[in-house]
Amino acid sequence: MVVQPTVMPAKALLPKSKAYCYPNPVGAGEEAHVRFVLSEAARIELEVFDALGARVARRRVDGLAAGEHEIAWAVDDYQSGLYICRLEAKGTGGRQGEILVKMAVSR
Repeated sequence: MVVQPTVMPAKALLPKSKAYCYPNPVGAGEEAHVRFVLSEAARIELEVFDALGARVARRRVDGLAAGEHEIAWAVDDYQSGLYICRLEAKGTGGRQGEILVKMAVSR
C-alpha cells in the first residue's frame, strides 16, 4: 500500500473574508477605515479608486506583523459616490495577496 502525502493549501496572506471598510457609507467629517488580517508579516499598499478608475489615494505601510490591522484616512476631499479600495500585501519569500473592498461616500 502506497501512502500519498497530504498537501495542505497555504493560508492566504490576506484572507478575503477578513477584510472590510467601515463606516460604510462614510459621511462628511468622518474617516474611512479598512480593517484586515495578515497571516504573516508583510508590507501593505492601499490604493483607492473612484468610479471612473482614477486613483484618488495611495498609502504604504511597511513591516506589519501577522494579525489584525487597520488603516484610516480622511475622505474630506472625496465626492459622494462609490470607491474601490485595493489592498495588496507583499510578504516574505515572494508571497502576495490582494483584495478589493467597496466603500461609499455620502455627503
